[in-house]
Amino acid sequence: MPLHCNPPNPYVAACSCFLASAFSTPSTQELGGAGWALFFIWIGVALLVDIAAGVTLLGIGAITLGIQAVRRSLGLRLEVFWVVVGLLFVLAAIWALSGTEVPLLPVLLIVAGAVGLFSLFRR
Repeated sequence: MPLHCNPPNPYVAACSCFLASAFSTPSTQELGGAGWALFFIWIGVALLVDIAAGVTLLGIGAITLGIQAVRRSLGLRLEVFWVVVGLLFVLAAIWALSGTEVPLLPVLLIVAGAVGLFSLFRR
């Protein structure tokens, strides 16, 4: 049942108008703004509390993928670029937390090259 901004009781009017606007569907721009705000808050907390790099990366990936999940739940189009970026942050977090001695960038470059070659032979 939708909330109306003109109830008979004037004391309830301000509250119901606030609730109606607070629970309206956010725009794409508002979701992006919320994502950036969460990102800056998370980075600030991570720097202030000295959180490990892997956990920081995992938080960034969770925020990025979380915004995309909210977009999907609201019926908005997923932004494939940001899904890939979020997955890369999660991959980097897992890599950092696992204590692997091999650097991530060379492995990603090898995988990208292999995928490129595979796509040529698949045609």
